[in-house]
Amino acid sequence: MIRFPKDLYTDIRVETVYKTMILIENFQLKQKKIKEEKGALIRIYDGARWYYSATTDVSNLQKEVDNLAQMAKPNPFIYNDPIVKKFEINKETLLNYQNSNVSKINIDDKKNLLNTYVQVVKEFPQIKMSRVYYLDRYTEKQIISSKGI
Repeated sequence: MIRFPKDLYTDIRVETVYKTMILIENFQLKQKKIKEEKGALIRIYDGARWYYSATTDVSNLQKEVDNLAQMAKPNPFIYNDPIVKKFEINKETLLNYQNSNVSKINIDDKKNLLNTYVQVVKEFPQIKMSRVYYLDRYTEKQIISSKGI
């Protein structure tokens, strides 16, 4: 749980990206990997200026918030600021689509799908070199703010 600094507007955007990359070159598997990346952008506004920090160390978000807050000047009227007033407070409108999370599909199933295209390429002896590539990306975003998002 983040402790937001008093008299400052703060928001934090955490993004997790899952990627699958498979490469078959000239009918040989050259690459098959899954990658997960996570990072955060922290912003603090005091009514006069914005303070930013980006990090991949999401376990220390409080430290990032505290460091930015030390640079800002507390403003007891920050939530009356015209910029801050424009920020909406949305409480989790979550849209789920069946089978939309490609990160949950087994990598071997993805490789098997790619192999169906390799078989098509093999049917043409005129093709001397080939490269069949699979890439997917799934992103999860979380936004929290001192306004209650």
